[in-house]
Amino acid sequence: MNRPNFEAIKHDITVDSLPESGFDFVHSRWLLHHLRKSELAIRRMVDVLRPGGWWMLEEVDFFPVHRSTSQLYVDFMVALTGNIVRASGCDCFWARSLPGLVAGMGLRQVGGEGDFSVLQGGSPVAEVFSLTAEQMRERMIESEELGADWLDEAPRLLKSPDVWAFGAGSVAIWGQRTD
Repeated sequence: MNRPNFEAIKHDITVDSLPESGFDFVHSRWLLHHLRKSELAIRRMVDVLRPGGWWMLEEVDFFPVHRSTSQLYVDFMVALTGNIVRASGCDCFWARSLPGLVAGMGLRQVGGEGDFSVLQGGSPVAEVFSLTAEQMRERMIESEELGADWLDEAPRLLKSPDVWAFGAGSVAIWGQRTD
């Protein structure tokens, strides 16, 4: 996008420095659950806002999967998400803590909302989870969270149009810098 009042910056929030109070808007989507120092990244994002600038964070949380009716699906999704982010030392079940965390950062007009997906077996979303599980199969077996027999059954479950389950939730939080 080439606009005279817009500048996009590719930035590593954990390493690169930015000018303080330099941005009118800072946004991050489904990133921080991959970072070891997510609270530090949040603080740095807030710190680079200009007075009156807005910040918005959207993060994934897989808490809805725990309420799905298939225990195989629940066990599979917990093991899959755990193995995906384990290398970073993080967690896909943390975004529900964001409202309290952000409320203590000195922003005004803090707000938030959440939503979650409903997955049907055989859908594109179910296929994404099935393909991800294929890529993660050996790591999941090594973790001993699920046996090979469960990992063989889960893709069949994800292909069945009779299966309905909850997918990931998304938590959005926003606020405005006061000073």
